[in-house]
Amino acid sequence: MKTASFTPDLGLKEAKHGIEEGFLLRDGLYEKIFYTGARDTDLGGVNDMGEIVGTYGDYTFKDHCFLRDKDRFYTPFDMPSNLPDFQNATNPDCNGINQGGDTVGSFSDGVTNHGWWRTAAGTFFRLDVSGGASNTEAWGINKGGDIVGSYEQTGIHGFLLSHGSGSYSTIDFPNATNTHAYGINDQGDIVGSYSTATTDHGFLRRQGHWKTVDVNLADALATNRVTGINDHGCMVGVYTGIDTRRHGFEASSREADGAGDEAGKNGGIAQMDFHEDDCNQQPEKEDFSDPGAGIDFHATQVLAVTYDEVAHTVTIAGLGNNNAILPVAFTIIAVDSSAVPPGMFSISLSNGYSNSGSLLSGTITLR
Repeated sequence: MKTASFTPDLGLKEAKHGIEEGFLLRDGLYEKIFYTGARDTDLGGVNDMGEIVGTYGDYTFKDHCFLRDKDRFYTPFDMPSNLPDFQNATNPDCNGINQGGDTVGSFSDGVTNHGWWRTAAGTFFRLDVSGGASNTEAWGINKGGDIVGSYEQTGIHGFLLSHGSGSYSTIDFPNATNTHAYGINDQGDIVGSYSTATTDHGFLRRQGHWKTVDVNLADALATNRVTGINDHGCMVGVYTGIDTRRHGFEASSREADGAGDEAGKNGGIAQMDFHEDDCNQQPEKEDFSDPGAGIDFHATQVLAVTYDEVAHTVTIAGLGNNNAILPVAFTIIAVDSSAVPPGMFSISLSNGYSNSGSLLSGTITLR
């Protein structure tokens, strides 16, 4: 898993005069987002449509939610205090938005916190984990309406509210003291944070399997939390640096790297070189050369990447060109060298060429 230091695609920055301002990072460019006339602006989530949900504070020190659509038009909204479930509602946090425009967050009634879910049509529902729990907070929602968040009950626990069943299930990282669930993608992958007796860590839960997410950058002291994951598996979060300040990070949940030689189709040596990760949707390499067969392939677009964690394989499919001019589709299958030494690599092109075999030199690594 690779981590990179950057300011995540959506978040906060501290302005010089001490207030919070939101930002959006897209295609390497930052856009400041600040609700007009507000005291501060805190962004919670963004969907693939470019719609953003957030919280702004006014100069009476009251907080309100807002939606910003893809055309940069802002729509404020508050908790519906006229409904019994939302009487005395204050201090809303507006944390997540899905592809359909449903949003989630939390609010206080002066005694404890409750989660909320607002449909794109504007209907509100209060969310509370039952059985003596308190301080329910909703953080993320996916396209299917599954919601993740946290609650308190002899410690802090994450939860998953399944839209299909309407039931809550607890999300606890094994042997952790506290767990928060912050984000969920459309495949059901869940990210968040957990605490041990000594430090904090991020986590990824995918298909029932847990993985610790720790930033591996030289300046990192602790990974505070993973706050979001997209449908490709690219994660963002927050870590504390040796400068004691908090920084954003990006992390690939899966990576595949390979470089080496195998036997050519018509004698000689064929060379492969590829790299894929969940945060880089444009291929960095995916090159293959077999001079004896007249093949010099370079990928131009990756259409699908599939990992098999049991077989330790990656399958990459997409488009490219041969000898710089002839367009071809490709499929690459690679087997991790640690699982099947010395590693295996195969490639098939739509022009009829194919080659496969064990590496003569080099290595293939899946993470």
